[in-house]
Amino acid sequence: IIDFEKYVKENYQIQLEISQVTSKQNFRIVSMIANVLTAVMIVFAIFCIVMYIVNMLQNYFQKVKRNLGTFKAFGMESSSLIRVYVITLLLIVLVAIMAAFAVTCIIGLLLAVFNVVWDSGYPYIMAFNPYSLISVLVIIIAIVMTVFFVMKKMLSRTPGDLIYDR
Repeated sequence: IIDFEKYVKENYQIQLEISQVTSKQNFRIVSMIANVLTAVMIVFAIFCIVMYIVNMLQNYFQKVKRNLGTFKAFGMESSSLIRVYVITLLLIVLVAIMAAFAVTCIIGLLLAVFNVVWDSGYPYIMAFNPYSLISVLVIIIAIVMTVFFVMKKMLSRTPGDLIYDR
């Protein structure tokens, strides 16, 4: 429309009012910037979650490495230990995610009951959208990979090294 406005102005000396078009273009730019910032914040949050889990696992495994060494000395395979810890942490994360979605849905319903909506009628909180699903999947995959690699590194040592802290 801007090209058309220039053409009409140059050839026919007619001034078109395109303030609404300009306003919509500015809104589109701001929306794109907001989406990029949201994506960056989500990536940063996932990175922080993974770093927290790595730190938590390393501290925890330093405390229980003697027990893990004992399990390995009695013949328990490293893959079994890894599987137990992956499943345990995955269950904890899934329960936390479900609780977060439940709280989000409750808040969304309360806002709807009190008729708090955007100007265009959309709700402020939409818990179930593609970005939520993608974020949850990325968090779950990152956590499983983190647990796997931290455990693999820890359990690559011999049972004696784990038991006697060598």
